[in-house]
Amino acid sequence: MCRHPRGSLLRIKPSHENAIDILIWVCLYGGLLGITVALALVRVNRSIAGWLGAGGSLVTALGIVLIYIRSRTK
Repeated sequence: MCRHPRGSLLRIKPSHENAIDILIWVCLYGGLLGITVALALVRVNRSIAGWLGAGGSLVTALGIVLIYIRSRTK
């Protein structure tokens, strides 16, 4: 992978940095909330709990990927 002359791999406009930061927090907290609700619903309906837990896990993983992308930018 080629590095940018300033040392970062990616460049993001300063106006988009705040949007990425907000999206990171929404993904992390939203995903963890989905997992928590899924754990609470396991006794009531396993099917819904499974889908909600999987969705929450994917959203949380997206937040982690966004943190990595944000760390590689300047």
